[in-house]
Amino acid sequence: MDFRERTKITLGKLHKLLNTNFDRAFGMDISDSSVEIAELSKLFRFSIENYGRIELAPGTIKEGIILDEKALAEKVKTLLQDMKPRKVSTNKVILSLPQARVLTHHFVLSTTLRGDALRLLVQKEIVKILPITPARMYWDIRSRQLPGGQTSVMFVGVQRDVVETYVRVCNSIGLSVVSLGLEPLSISRLMLSAGPAITAIVDIGNNVTNISLVRGNDELDMAVTVEIAGRAMTQAIAQGLNIDEAQAEAKKIAVGTGGSDETFFLVEPVIKKIGIEVSKTIAYYEETFKEPVTSLLVVGGASAMSGVKEKLGEVVGKPASGAIHFNNFENLSSLNKKEGGGDISMLYTSVIGLAMLGASNEFEDVNLLKQMGAAKLNYINRSELFGAGYLSKLTAIRIFLNSRLMLAVSLTLC
Repeated sequence: MDFRERTKITLGKLHKLLNTNFDRAFGMDISDSSVEIAELSKLFRFSIENYGRIELAPGTIKEGIILDEKALAEKVKTLLQDMKPRKVSTNKVILSLPQARVLTHHFVLSTTLRGDALRLLVQKEIVKILPITPARMYWDIRSRQLPGGQTSVMFVGVQRDVVETYVRVCNSIGLSVVSLGLEPLSISRLMLSAGPAITAIVDIGNNVTNISLVRGNDELDMAVTVEIAGRAMTQAIAQGLNIDEAQAEAKKIAVGTGGSDETFFLVEPVIKKIGIEVSKTIAYYEETFKEPVTSLLVVGGASAMSGVKEKLGEVVGKPASGAIHFNNFENLSSLNKKEGGGDISMLYTSVIGLAMLGASNEFEDVNLLKQMGAAKLNYINRSELFGAGYLSKLTAIRIFLNSRLMLAVSLTLC
């Protein structure tokens, strides 16, 4: 082996080393009304390094679609500059996908194909089912072999322009997006334990309820969306009490649905309808996978009302929990004390799950970025990081030098 070949091998190893993710990646959860950020570290247990939250002006985002990229970028930059108790240690971010824009479908194929061959088959099948072609989406699958030569396939996709808009906003302020996370997996990562148990996560939002079947705490087997949720509860109260929806929403939040309160009887039929949909989903899952679903984890805004999880558990016939159990954490309980009391940790549930992915390599997630071309992914000017205001000078220098060294090695290997 001559000197040139040895040099090329050495540079190849260096290139691979430089591509290793030494930095933690912080999590960022963007909804229609707010942005939450959290960065974690892990030695033996997870620990919060920094966190922050900022509200968005109405009209910035609507149903997961960014309407004002500049306004969102400025809000995120402001939040990063105001992080507590210290600045973030990296410009790498794991971003949540807007749940309202995520297309999912579960189906069973009579095949034992794997890898690219399975993906090609899925691509042919999915065009028969979804209203948008895979060519216009960034998509991924999770598969599991079933008895009898069949394969369970969980398809997850988001329109390309939606993903590219979120990445573009991040890149505009110097953030490098390393992964796009799913909300059900973020929740399960934080609130469930690893193992073989299968849990149905029932996320009751305003317009839809998302039902996700999760194995352990990081494997999504199936997801279903039903169009009955918190707003239907509000409408039931409004009709029953002959008041407008704004008054009904206030009453729902203030009074709840517990005990003998009149609102319980108005909302109960809606809860039962959600429970019936959950039961159907679980029955299909258990028949397909030949494995039992052990329990329900009830989350989302409407789940905060007393009586909701108990009624769902009763209808479905499974134990239901709505309590947050922060698994494997060292200092998460101190988050509320830092903010002067109150259970604000509820606001950070999803983003902490994202940050767990960035702080440890022990979890897996669906990642749609691998389909995005280099021209659209993380096109940032790293020299501008010095004036960004949310990184320490040392961190900005390290990121800048690392990018230059990677470029030099890449050009040498060409």
